[in-house]
Amino acid sequence: MKRIAALVLAMTLLAAQFAPARAAARPLRLLVNDNGEVSAWLKEHVPEIPHENLHFDYDYSPGDYASLTDRLLDELQSGDGPDLYLLDSNAYDLARVLGSGLVEDLSGNADIRRTVSEQYEPFRRFVSGENGAIYGMFERVHASPTLIAPAAWEAAGLDVSDAPQSYEELLDFAEKWMALVEEGSVGNVRLNTIQFAGYPRDERRYTLWLTGLLWRCWAMRQQAAGKAYRFSTPAFIALADRARELGRALVKTEKKPGTASLSLYINGGNVPYGPEDLYTNAFPMRLTTDEPVRIKAYGFLYVVRRGSPYAQVCRELIADMTCPEDGQPRKCMLFQKVEESQYGTPDFSYSSNGDVLTREWQEHYRPEWLFFDVEPFFQARQVQRSEGAMYRFAGGELTAEAFAAMLDEICRER
Repeated sequence: MKRIAALVLAMTLLAAQFAPARAAARPLRLLVNDNGEVSAWLKEHVPEIPHENLHFDYDYSPGDYASLTDRLLDELQSGDGPDLYLLDSNAYDLARVLGSGLVEDLSGNADIRRTVSEQYEPFRRFVSGENGAIYGMFERVHASPTLIAPAAWEAAGLDVSDAPQSYEELLDFAEKWMALVEEGSVGNVRLNTIQFAGYPRDERRYTLWLTGLLWRCWAMRQQAAGKAYRFSTPAFIALADRARELGRALVKTEKKPGTASLSLYINGGNVPYGPEDLYTNAFPMRLTTDEPVRIKAYGFLYVVRRGSPYAQVCRELIADMTCPEDGQPRKCMLFQKVEESQYGTPDFSYSSNGDVLTREWQEHYRPEWLFFDVEPFFQARQVQRSEGAMYRFAGGELTAEAFAAMLDEICRER
């Protein structure tokens, strides 16, 4: 396997340096949720180093900290936490971690330097520091965009260039849409058929859809500003009230779900996408048009604790896990130049039934829009409670003020 000679040399030097203390050395600690690849690599290449994956017994909760990110930074600061992490951006603020000064520079590995240089510029910029430093390495990146469906817009007699470009514009468009429906000029097209959002197709469907978009756009804005999540504000309450009013009106106006939808909500990758959809037709997840364009994304990022005695081993491990050799398959959302022989499907499964990535896809792809948003409601009980609050609000059991207060309470839950 590649880099074995370099690794053997590094391990020889490491063994010579720490030979007297080898018996007392603590194991290399990991916090990695994978399919056993990391442990298998360590057993194959450095069997003399004891290692322990803490993931199986790790409590993924903030504990006494304000967030999981704060807990992680304290672990990194203490010097007694795991040596190697594979961080999920749904749980951790990756930008804060990379900018903390508490993670190792990985640029000493030539393969990592080469691979980062071949990635799209937004990802290079995201992991890079001054003087060529590289503080993290993406294992993969995915996105969950809300998409408009151009064919449905055409069927409804609308120009796709008039699609709303912010949440407030979406609410304004909903009012115009209802007028068109009442005129009978849009056929059997609906604003959203809710086929893939996981919501019941009853009188609550549009309120749930609009409210779900609202709190996520709101959370993205606050995270981008470096603020703690807070929903109990006059602005959020006013938008929630308007979302419910419009949601109820849409159900009455459209009367029943249609067969074609102006917009699709991707949930768990149920909706196929290709070059005509992904990002080209994405709905910007922002409240107003003066904000930067954002698309919900999630990624998995390797980092190494600064000062770890196993830092060099971790660099080699990360390189083998993330750096494709020339001609080998690429995770196309990360790499800016992918040869035809390296194309995969969007989920990288190589399924013959999937949408094969093409040069056209690459030309339309806009990774600078991706936003690694931390889930405000990450714990299972928080997800359940937040969904329950949405359903109660949609059904009229909660006022907008009570709904916002409940979201704040859930965010603070430990």
